[in-house]
Amino acid sequence: MPKRNVVLVIPDSGPLISLALGNRLGLLLDLGIPIYIVDEVFQECTQDLSRPGAQSISEFVTHHSDRVHVAQTFVGEMADQVRKKGKSPGRGLGEAAIAEFFANIDRFIDPQDPVLIVFEDNDMQRINAVVRGNVHLLSTRELPIWERNT
Repeated sequence: MPKRNVVLVIPDSGPLISLALGNRLGLLLDLGIPIYIVDEVFQECTQDLSRPGAQSISEFVTHHSDRVHVAQTFVGEMADQVRKKGKSPGRGLGEAAIAEFFANIDRFIDPQDPVLIVFEDNDMQRINAVVRGNVHLLSTRELPIWERNT
């Protein structure tokens, strides 16, 4: 049986912001696996660099682009085109981009590869997804966010 590559997916802004505020984004790199962030989620986290954690998230993705990938979605591309025209693309686009990402996850990740999804504890109640056999959920509570400084 061939060795499979575990992949980390961050489908929502909550974990990124929590890790950034705790100065713990490096924990994600400690896992030693590829990381995927949905494009519109990344946009939401970094569109205003004066917001808490935004600069750290932007720098994290930029400095680790070999391991941290922003997954481009049609929703994100269309929203970006609207923003380039100086208009607001509207609300709910993060959720739409996340739904698109998971509907087309095989475009980004080999269907045989195990997927580790990081979520915020309080978001677990609203996660409405079918979890395949190779998908595993990891709460930020399970990460040692506050234990050591990087």
